[in-house]
Amino acid sequence: MLALLKNRTKRALKSLLLIGSVMLIAAASGDAMRFNPAQEVAAPYSYDLITWHLENSLSKWTHRVSRYLPWNDLTENERQRMVAEYFDLTPQLGELKDRVSNVSSDPGNDSGPTLSG
Repeated sequence: MLALLKNRTKRALKSLLLIGSVMLIAAASGDAMRFNPAQEVAAPYSYDLITWHLENSLSKWTHRVSRYLPWNDLTENERQRMVAEYFDLTPQLGELKDRVSNVSSDPGNDSGPTLSG
């Protein structure tokens, strides 16, 4: 009876040692992502959809709630007019930026600091 108990104890210890060794090897190897060359180049530009949702969910719901507040009473026609005005003014903004860039980078301009560039 004592010999049987010793054999079971030895088997149990060997099994525990084997399981412990396997777990130690698995834990030590880590979990590293390995990329091929194309994936390495593209990695900085990857898109994480879950992070984007977590970062923007508060903004989304704040915007949705604010649309129904009593002081936000723009009609649909006013909203459409504002969007049309935005698209009408966008080319003018580009032209003005170009003019500012041209004037400020001109070496003969003595009206203020110049941009180097």
